[in-house]
Amino acid sequence: MPKLNTLAIGLCLLLVSCGSGGNFKEHSSASGLLPEQFLPAEASMVLSYSLMNDDQNELVNALMEKVEDKNRASKTISESFGTSLSQLNLDYDKDLAPAFGDRFRLVYATASAVSTGTGDTSDTYTVITLADSAKMTSTMDFLVASGKLEKKTFNDYDAYVSEVDKFYSTINQDLFFISSSADGLTEMREMKSEDSLWASDAYQESLEKVGADQVFYVLIYPENINGQVGALLSSSMAAVLNEEGIVLRAEEDGLKVEGFARADEEKAKAADLKFDNAPKKKAYLLSDFPSESLMFYAESYGFKQSLTSGNLTDSEGFKNASRTIQNYLGMNLESEILSFMDKGFVISVNKNGEAILPGISILFDVSSDMENATKFVTKIDAQIAGFMTILSSALPGAVSKDKVQINDVDFDSLTVDLSKIPGTGSGSIPSALTSSPIQLSYGIFDDKLLITTSSTWDDKKFVSIDDSELYKEISPKLEKSAEGLLLVNIEEIADFAGTLVSLREQLGLPVDSDFDLQNALNGFYALIASSETKSYEANLEGFLELSK
Repeated sequence: MPKLNTLAIGLCLLLVSCGSGGNFKEHSSASGLLPEQFLPAEASMVLSYSLMNDDQNELVNALMEKVEDKNRASKTISESFGTSLSQLNLDYDKDLAPAFGDRFRLVYATASAVSTGTGDTSDTYTVITLADSAKMTSTMDFLVASGKLEKKTFNDYDAYVSEVDKFYSTINQDLFFISSSADGLTEMREMKSEDSLWASDAYQESLEKVGADQVFYVLIYPENINGQVGALLSSSMAAVLNEEGIVLRAEEDGLKVEGFARADEEKAKAADLKFDNAPKKKAYLLSDFPSESLMFYAESYGFKQSLTSGNLTDSEGFKNASRTIQNYLGMNLESEILSFMDKGFVISVNKNGEAILPGISILFDVSSDMENATKFVTKIDAQIAGFMTILSSALPGAVSKDKVQINDVDFDSLTVDLSKIPGTGSGSIPSALTSSPIQLSYGIFDDKLLITTSSTWDDKKFVSIDDSELYKEISPKLEKSAEGLLLVNIEEIADFAGTLVSLREQLGLPVDSDFDLQNALNGFYALIASSETKSYEANLEGFLELSK
């Protein structure tokens, strides 16, 4: 799967509302051809990147200039979803931009290849509009002459092929077709209008939500994935979903992120599944969390209700987890642990100074069952105390167990300080691993159970997230904030990526230059998102803001 594919999916369900500005047919080629007219109707995923909308094109160019690379977005999209274009070592500015033009559209789709006799695998399809078909032909012919591609004739058309890279392409009027198979390429060439994605009722319904005033969207149709688990939700929920979507719209200072997930009501009722099985609650735990060096904060509500809805408790995975917890803690998962996990909960990640391991915090509002929550912490402490002997033997002199104060409450704490291992000063262990001790602290304060490896809790006068400059700047971007919260400090993540590079260099490991996370995140400030759910529909909204 292409790298950006993972990232794009990794963003899904950060969305809501939709736009209807403009006519969607403006996203066609100069001759009036829509890429969807050449893609299969049964596509399981469809991605579109378009600079065809006048207002969106202008805003995207302005945003890219702010990150000092006008073609950055277009280059990333074309290399990631143009199948093997990047593997052919094409230079975007010299070889592709002249053919695509300043304003182009790329649509990428995956679909089952059952019809071609290749089983449950998936074919990929890419259609790119061309401003200069002759230039693209010239580029392909050059690749043939240099031995990187072969020119073959399929049926009645010429194709440019690399069997090794599963790259099959052809030029059709002012469109460039790419597929992962010869059959897929021919399918695109011979597509009948009534069998195309554009003729799909489901796709047309999705476009009503997407609208014309957008630069990017991803649509997923789980029922076309041939039994694979849905990209965003558990397999039980994926089985009843009709569609999932993400839409990006350019604004002056960033990208508005909107989207949706919709379930089939009859199937969902039969499976006893709803999006709103867990109680709805606006984020309320922000004031309990330190904002220093924050990279990631996610708050939701009703962990117990989410786990016990539908048939999940009957699954083998749930039963295995229950047995493991019973064996190690002597507590029943459903009646003694989930009993105090029915309100708000948070997962957050902070940088721990220059340490290579980030600080991870997990917090539950346990006010509904303090007795079992206290019992849980006691059991955890007993297990860690028993584990001390093994740790002390493996890491002599580096392991200690003590008490620390968090919010004026004594917490149990396990510390691993690798700098205290004999011989560390000789450089046998990289400084990135010895610069800060690893500390695991756990306890309860103000009816809240906290397990953390973050050093940010040590400061009794920390600035909470809701009082932080980051939150105050970006939270107004949410027009709705009905349920939960996702907050990502991209600048801190980029800085942390530099620490990871430093560790690899100290260990003598190669640094992956193909995907430099620090560089990829350069120019972005933060992401915020919140959700709103109904019984059979989930909507979320978000905003991805550029650095000032």
